[in-house]
Amino acid sequence: DCEGFRSRHDEATIERAHKAAEEALRTGKPVHLEGLNPYERRLAHIALAENKAIRTYSTGDGTMRTLTIEPSSASADEA
Repeated sequence: DCEGFRSRHDEATIERAHKAAEEALRTGKPVHLEGLNPYERRLAHIALAENKAIRTYSTGDGTMRTLTIEPSSASADEA
């Protein structure tokens, strides 16, 4: 963790996930975050876990899978 690099990187990953969740809720369409390693995907899943209006899941193969964030079916039914 050189001069707080890890902390800043983690915060940026979480912020990116929150912005993607906002976009998914605003548009009603899935948002795909690519290029996240397993640690970053886990951070995003955990950061968004309490938000019941969305759901997150990973697709693809290998270590560089795609994280998908989409409105949950419950919130889509209400919209």
